[in-house]
Amino acid sequence: MEKTNFLTIDCGTQSTRVMIFDKYGNILAKEKIEYEPYFSLKPGYAEQDANVFWNSIITGCQQIKEHSDGSSDLLSSICAVGVTTQRDSMVLVDKEGNPIRAAITWLDQRTSRPVYRPKGVYYILYNIIGMYQSLMKTQAEASCNWLMQ
Repeated sequence: MEKTNFLTIDCGTQSTRVMIFDKYGNILAKEKIEYEPYFSLKPGYAEQDANVFWNSIITGCQQIKEHSDGSSDLLSSICAVGVTTQRDSMVLVDKEGNPIRAAITWLDQRTSRPVYRPKGVYYILYNIIGMYQSLMKTQAEASCNWLMQ
């Protein structure tokens, strides 16, 4: 059997979509698993149980298999898998790959103090190329920085 189909997994803010396309872009199978977009313990927080994402991917793939009309051809003809996810959402995991806290979604608005402030010639260079403010903003918005602080 020629392998010409593509499995795509799009893990989004409010749902996960799992689809199989043929080489012409036709949708051969499609499943959508919806979930609450996030929870907020305080104003500006936007978190989600990381297992929600993983479980929705598993459920979506299982449903594709179940709804493929028993056609093993559809699944056995997959030649590639593409996965997309939510911008800069962050999931912290332990050494076994298990989440150690809720995922911090891209909607989270917490900020931190910049951890690196260029000095001397680097300060001058960042300003000359117009990147100093961008560097400060990126650091302030990086979830890993406020987690460390």
